[in-house]
Amino acid sequence: MNHLSAQFPQSIKLQLTTGKRQKLVECELANTSIEIMLSLTDRTSIEKPLVLYLSNPLVQSFSRHKFNFPVEQICVDYKTNQVTKYAVLYPSKYKGDFIQAYSEFSMVILAPLGYFPKRFIVEDETIVLPL
Repeated sequence: MNHLSAQFPQSIKLQLTTGKRQKLVECELANTSIEIMLSLTDRTSIEKPLVLYLSNPLVQSFSRHKFNFPVEQICVDYKTNQVTKYAVLYPSKYKGDFIQAYSEFSMVILAPLGYFPKRFIVEDETIVLPL
């Protein structure tokens, strides 16, 4: 069984573009199925964004959401590289695990609440590219 440290050892830089505004972001990288599945499981906090890099966006990938703090979720379409969903995930009030399935996304970015101001991330306008 693989055990994961608090942070993933690999990182990735992303370029986010909304209109004429650009932002470069250094992120943790989860790119194996086990890393994606356990992405934020049992963490007490997240310091910088975590990218779930989905190698085959046409096959569902699963992530176990078991954390005690709110997280921004940014989903990037695999065809256009546009943000197609921006949401805030809150900790579950119920016992048990919540499993999120993802498909048709090239990546999902999980970030600390407030990391990406809502005015910068615009659904169907912001483009996200790995560097």
